[in-house]
Amino acid sequence: MENDGKKKRNSMIDETLHLIRFQKEDLDELMEIYISARKRKFCPWTEEYPTREIIEMDIEKGNLYGFRNETGKIIASIAKDCDEQVDGLAFWGKELQPAAEVARVVVAPGYEGRGIARMLIRGMMAELRKRGYKGIHYMVAEHNIPAVRSYAALGFSKAGETDMYGEHYLCFEKMIKNQ
Repeated sequence: MENDGKKKRNSMIDETLHLIRFQKEDLDELMEIYISARKRKFCPWTEEYPTREIIEMDIEKGNLYGFRNETGKIIASIAKDCDEQVDGLAFWGKELQPAAEVARVVVAPGYEGRGIARMLIRGMMAELRKRGYKGIHYMVAEHNIPAVRSYAALGFSKAGETDMYGEHYLCFEKMIKNQ
C-alpha cells in the first residue's frame, strides 16, 4: 500500500512540474536550497561553491532552470554552465559537439528520492536541444553515488575522469540531438 501512495505522489509531481527559467527575484529562495544541500551526505559543496555570485550570474545569463511545486515553492534547480576548463577536457566526444555542460543540480529538502533530479535533467536536455545543442556533459564528484546512479539511469556514458577544484570527478556525456 505504501508503494501505491508513493507512485501516486510521484505521478502527481510529474503532472505539475514544468521547467521554468529562474529570475533575479528567485535568488534568495534558490540560495536556501543550495546552502541546505551542503549538509547532505554525498554533496561536495561548501561555502565556497556554489556562491551567491555564481547563482546570480547563472540567472543573469538566462542559464538557471528548475521546478516549482503546486504552491509556487522552488523545489529543484539546474544550470547550463560555461566553464572553459571543463569544456576543454580532451575526452568529451567530438561527435556530440556542440555540447553544453550542466551543473549545480539540486533538489530541495523533502523532495529527494522522488525522481525529481531525473525529471529536471530530462527537462534541461529538451531545453538544450531546442537551443541547438547536440550533446550534454556533466561532472559529478566520485563519491556522489545518488547522482552517479541518476546519470546511469538516464543513459549517460562515462567519458572520463578528472581532478579539479579539489575533487575527483567522474565525467558523463550523452547525445541529445541527432543531426
